[in-house]
Amino acid sequence: MMMSYNHPKQSGFTLIELMVTMVVAMVVMAGMSSLFVSQTRTAQELNRKSEAMNDLFLAAQIMQAEFRGAKAVCWDVGNGSNGWILYQPLSATSVADELTAACTQKTQNNGYFQLKPIDLINNKPTPFINWKRVGMILNAELIRDMKADLGITITPIGNADLQAVRTITLISQYRDKERKLKDLSLTFKVWPRNTQ
Repeated sequence: MMMSYNHPKQSGFTLIELMVTMVVAMVVMAGMSSLFVSQTRTAQELNRKSEAMNDLFLAAQIMQAEFRGAKAVCWDVGNGSNGWILYQPLSATSVADELTAACTQKTQNNGYFQLKPIDLINNKPTPFINWKRVGMILNAELIRDMKADLGITITPIGNADLQAVRTITLISQYRDKERKLKDLSLTFKVWPRNTQ
């Protein structure tokens, strides 16, 4: 008598099936990686944009607070786009005729905000707004990453009416997900105090 063994039929994946599965898995993983990188870049861009907007908002709040207590607000046109917004406090003893002269003088009794260019010597790698407070000898950086030459704009430009309502625009820059510079602006109005 002869014995026969019945081996159960082994089933498994063929080499082709394994390769197809691996290719499909790699395509899915590549898609997920691409989505993750894209989402990370978008999140970083939104974070940079949010930080830039917060900085602009804080700078605008500080400037508005200083201008609210000003007798006059003027723009030093003689220095072009790198000029300064000068303000004279209510405590100044100048009479109205002297206000125009005060608008062209950076004295200890006046305050100003000035757009400054890149200054690598003093570790200022981007254009920034310099702030000199009333009564202070030294000045300090208020905000960085401003747009060169157009970081501060003011209208009306002329100083014929120092009690005029002025519109000030601050323009900052941030990098988008392609690492290109994008502008971000904030506009506010200034009403100097009535001194009469």
